[in-house]
Amino acid sequence: MSKSLRASFVFSILWLPCLAAWAEGNCPSGYYPVGGGNAGWQGCAPMPSAAGGSPSDPGPQWATRWGAIAVDGDRGSFGGVEGQPNKRKAKQAALDECRKDGGKRCEVIATYYNQCGAMAWGDHQVSSYSGPDRGKTIDLAIQTCAAKSANCKAYYAGCSYLERIR
Repeated sequence: MSKSLRASFVFSILWLPCLAAWAEGNCPSGYYPVGGGNAGWQGCAPMPSAAGGSPSDPGPQWATRWGAIAVDGDRGSFGGVEGQPNKRKAKQAALDECRKDGGKRCEVIATYYNQCGAMAWGDHQVSSYSGPDRGKTIDLAIQTCAAKSANCKAYYAGCSYLERIR
């Protein structure tokens, strides 16, 4: 191979990538040039996908859900809620339910999110417990109550699990 032919071959190999970049308007892979011409500006836009031009599905979105338990032990009033969007709303809803049940001095005794909450009521004790499993949560609320009082029974159990919003 002659020197001039070899030089032409090397020049061609080095020039090919420049032609590809020029053809795409200096845009990265997956983008095409927009603007330019009489518009006075130039940029790159993503190439539409074969599925209609929308970006790929980012997957499901989940939202935390809250529950709360409120009691007025003197009056025997109770309020329990689940599935609330935040802690403040859960507490307020539990207090509202307790007041509707005749409570005057309702207090929130438990809040929980993305799990279950349970309350047990005995002769001299109210106990609450929270955890991922409803049945175990009830059992543990009763055990906690029974450690300090007689005749403890489950009075309430509710679950506020993550909620798929998309």
